[in-house]
Amino acid sequence: MNASFRLARPFGIEIRVHLSFALALAWAYWQGSRGEGAADGLRATVIVASLFACVALHELGHSLMARRFGIEVRRITLYPVGGVAALSHMPERPAHELAIAMAGPLVNVVIAGALLLVRGGFPTLEEWTGPGWGLGFFTATLLMGNLALAVFNLLPVFPMDGGRLLRGLLALRLPYARATAVAAAVGRVGAIGLAALALHLRHPILFVVAFFVGSMAGRENAAVRLRERWRGVRAGDAARPVPARAVLSPRDPVARCAELQLAGLGPDFLVAAGGRLLGIVPEQQWMPALRRGERERPVADIMERRFVALRADVDLGDVLPRLGRLPQTFFPVLDAGGIRGIVTRRGIAGMPDSPPGPDGAPAGPARWRIVLG
Repeated sequence: MNASFRLARPFGIEIRVHLSFALALAWAYWQGSRGEGAADGLRATVIVASLFACVALHELGHSLMARRFGIEVRRITLYPVGGVAALSHMPERPAHELAIAMAGPLVNVVIAGALLLVRGGFPTLEEWTGPGWGLGFFTATLLMGNLALAVFNLLPVFPMDGGRLLRGLLALRLPYARATAVAAAVGRVGAIGLAALALHLRHPILFVVAFFVGSMAGRENAAVRLRERWRGVRAGDAARPVPARAVLSPRDPVARCAELQLAGLGPDFLVAAGGRLLGIVPEQQWMPALRRGERERPVADIMERRFVALRADVDLGDVLPRLGRLPQTFFPVLDAGGIRGIVTRRGIAGMPDSPPGPDGAPAGPARWRIVLG
């Protein structure tokens, strides 16, 4: 998130542009300026920026449809290879996934239809091959570009829209995890095909898209398998008990963390007082403090006061996607009696990783928050 900046916030959904997007604009300018110079380079840059505005609208279509089904949309980010809508979780009901997947391409079809009405028809050959960068050429490029975006995204290459449509259709008959595995396999084959086409056409951006799609297919398939493996398991049952002597007091010195680590009770610790959890001290907090010579510094000075805790009865399969997007390495588990234990990333092997939020911590005014599932 630090490598992107906010562009707009329509419908309360933040649209951000990744700094690497400048590469796409630079490439467009360079390609265009090979014609008549700087003027053509600027026109080409405007066209590419306009097409990416259509990509943003495409992602906004996905996002608004997802919101209708109660799925939180954190942001939309534009990259040189396309846009990504960050949803709180993916829909597991096939009908919802089908509707969300179709919403994006439909936006492009609507834009193309509007341009078709304004123009009064499809572009002529002269508009494509004739000289000049007039309004006719601009609208023709946007019209055909939106149709190309709709068709390209509907290719059955998971996790593109067509691949999600394929998974949604498969999930009508197959278990969700099995439908994902089949769609991911088809997606990997499709990504190889796109890469081969990119090499044949010597098109570097298409090759990057193929690599991105192929890697994302594998990641999402692994995340779904992990979620299914832990579905039905309560956090309290998976929690590792924390001995009372391994729970720090706010007044304990940082050196106490090292002592407990040597005793095999680390590397991450909870801070509590009067039976109330006050904070967490992960290894990446106390170890640097120790190296700085702050052995006697109270752990209350370095503990994380904003963190996510789990209720003991929460289903791990339900919350894994959200936990994977947090910077925490371990999660306290609480029940009516107090601290039940902790769940760690090491314990839930393969927990998917995603960038944390803008401030590197869970959002919310409270010192800590319970994930309810």
